[in-house]
Amino acid sequence: GQNGAELMIWLNRQGSIQPIGSPVGNVNIAGRNWEVWYGNTGWHVISYVSASPISSFSFSVQAFVNDVISRGYINNSWYLTSIQAGFEPWVGGTGLAVNSLTAEVNGGGSTQPPPPPPPPPPGDCTATPAVQNQWDQGYVVEVVVTNTSSSPISGWSVAFTLPSGHSMVNGWNAQFSSQGQSVTASNLSYNGNLAPGESTQFGFQASRPGGGVVPASFTCSAS
Repeated sequence: GQNGAELMIWLNRQGSIQPIGSPVGNVNIAGRNWEVWYGNTGWHVISYVSASPISSFSFSVQAFVNDVISRGYINNSWYLTSIQAGFEPWVGGTGLAVNSLTAEVNGGGSTQPPPPPPPPPPGDCTATPAVQNQWDQGYVVEVVVTNTSSSPISGWSVAFTLPSGHSMVNGWNAQFSSQGQSVTASNLSYNGNLAPGESTQFGFQASRPGGGVVPASFTCSAS
């Protein structure tokens, strides 16, 4: 659903561009000095601006999260929903780029990997989403439906849930039905029959007033 806070770590900046809000202090984290900014765009935005440009940085996100908690902007019961890398609009120079990003999540639970999924039964299928475009107030998602079994299927349906406040705008290559935030996309007459390994696709556009995450969990059922 709606984000409660956004934590931004500025490794570099150019020109007069600055974080949202205004400076609220300074802190030393991961052996570096940071200027802390705070603003609000409907959710808390806490930005840590490096005192000098950083070209490569390995750090614990939790170290910054702990500082945000101490400032009262978030609390321990909240969840980390995404990690992103990129650059904001810039003024002057040639611009900034991210060449690589890796992240390792340690939730403090079991380190044992989950067991492998069982082989798909006859008539099984998968639904793989891909975000084609997104902006503050909406997004477009394309979903590839694949027959993963060894038998042909004559129909499929894909169930997914829109986050709170999101709503369907339009869709294509499927018949859509919804109840509350729950949406089901079913095949049309021309794309229901899939041989083993064969795929088809459908898509939809949704609105999201005030931003928020894009649905990522899609469950496919075949007949």
